[in-house]
Amino acid sequence: MSAAPTGRAPSRQGRFTRFMEWLGSPVSSPSYPEPVNTRVIDPPFSFDTPALNDGFAFTVSIRLHWSATGECSRSALRTAIDGQREASRWHISDTVRRVAREHAPHLPHRAEARINERIKGVRLFTVDGVQLECTAYLRVEAAQPIVRQQQEMWQQRLADQEAHETAKVNVERMNELRELWRDFLSEGMTHWVSPYAARLAENAGVMAQTSAEMVNHRNADTERLLTLIGQVMNAQQSTNVYEFVVSSETVLRNTLTMMGLPVPDPGPGSLFSDSGSQHAGR
Repeated sequence: MSAAPTGRAPSRQGRFTRFMEWLGSPVSSPSYPEPVNTRVIDPPFSFDTPALNDGFAFTVSIRLHWSATGECSRSALRTAIDGQREASRWHISDTVRRVAREHAPHLPHRAEARINERIKGVRLFTVDGVQLECTAYLRVEAAQPIVRQQQEMWQQRLADQEAHETAKVNVERMNELRELWRDFLSEGMTHWVSPYAARLAENAGVMAQTSAEMVNHRNADTERLLTLIGQVMNAQQSTNVYEFVVSSETVLRNTLTMMGLPVPDPGPGSLFSDSGSQHAGR
């Protein structure tokens, strides 16, 4: 008799069973040897909240920045953020409402600074092993009626400022023109031809008319001078010599000056010289 075999080849059924057991074995979860981090910036959400005395409302816009860290997938981190978003918004909105009521409706910048001091700190959460950080950034705007009123006030203020600056420029220009006209009048009007020269400077087209008027003016001055001399001669019989000389000399000198003619210097010993005046005073 032959000896029975000590070992047997695995049957086909046994191999199939072990293969099925291998297929049915549970799959192990992936491991995350290092924490995973993700950041999310929410679109801003806005709402109106009462200002001081509830007469007007501020318009508030808030933007939340999130950071999530944990040993899980990024989708799980975002899911953790989504789970805390609404509660964070409500908490921040309640804080904003309390602080906004402390500020007048025309001072949104002060309300914004104060509210940011209260809400801008980082908030920490731990949810199912995920660490969450939330930072809020806020902007505050005044109500539209307040904005329109402020615009009207600023328009008036800018108009007043522009009028002030324009007045300053006009005054400086007037001062400059005044100085120029003063120099012109003081230097030119002492000569009898100055008015005619000024007319021609303004309008050179009246040359013929101006020349004729100048001739008539000169003739009239000459006639007045002759008339004056005749009056002086007629009055000499009732006037002493000193008074006659003084009055005649004064009249003639003033007449020559008025006509723009050179006035001769008094000769030595004249009553109108320095020595003659001193002698006459004795």
